[in-house]
Amino acid sequence: MGSSGAHEAPVRPFAHPLHPGGGPSGVVVLMYHGVGQATSRGEEYYTVSEEAFAAQVAALRGRVASYAELLKGRAAPGSIVLTFDDGERSVYTHAFPLLREQGLSATVFVTTAWIDAEGYLSADEIVALRDAGWIIGAHGVTHRFLSDLPDAELHEELAASRDALRTILGEPVAHMSLPGGRESPRVLAAVRAAGYRSLCTSRMGLTPARCDPYRVRRMMVVRPYDLRRFRRIIDGDLRLYFAMRARDELLGAAKRLLGNDRYVALRLRAFALAERLRSRR
Repeated sequence: MGSSGAHEAPVRPFAHPLHPGGGPSGVVVLMYHGVGQATSRGEEYYTVSEEAFAAQVAALRGRVASYAELLKGRAAPGSIVLTFDDGERSVYTHAFPLLREQGLSATVFVTTAWIDAEGYLSADEIVALRDAGWIIGAHGVTHRFLSDLPDAELHEELAASRDALRTILGEPVAHMSLPGGRESPRVLAAVRAAGYRSLCTSRMGLTPARCDPYRVRRMMVVRPYDLRRFRRIIDGDLRLYFAMRARDELLGAAKRLLGNDRYVALRLRAFALAERLRSRR
């Protein structure tokens, strides 16, 4: 996807196992969900506070690139790309005004069955974000894990979400992110067949400045992260990345062993218990 030309300096090849095809000077693609209060479908764990988000945006000063620049190979190594999954309304009410003040934009991947639902973006808000320079992408229709679906339902999730957003925006929708990060070769093939030109995953690590558009790695930002940890993430701290990747591999093994439904149920109970314990301190 990157442009070529004799005037461009070559991008240094990566040598780190967390960063396939690249090295420690890749691009950090951040994955957010909501800001402020969690929606009825969301989780507190994935919803950063307004204060934390403001501090994080301030820490990004001068380093933000757009998702389009990343896909075109124009995002400088060390830059940051902002993405939001699900399409919570707080993206419009909280994140958008703050980013606009800084002259920044982001990408939001929308779960189309939730459009106009309480706590989620309306069709008019989606159009307003697009008109302000945001990229609008698809996140499935129902947020079901795509790797669990039979072929017919997988293709319906991809095509119907794409078409719903095209109707709202009046233009093709070219980008997709995976609900729950669940992926497989079959899902990737279906994403390509549905006409999407890029796919954001939940795989941790830096994304090469000249990336495979169907294997965009992201670093999730969640409520418990303090500003020090956030800075380590955006600075590509390899020791932290190794630790987070090791934890992710363990969780991946648990997902495969338990299956997605049982894993999610257990994770929700664990988060609820952690919140109760935290509130008693």
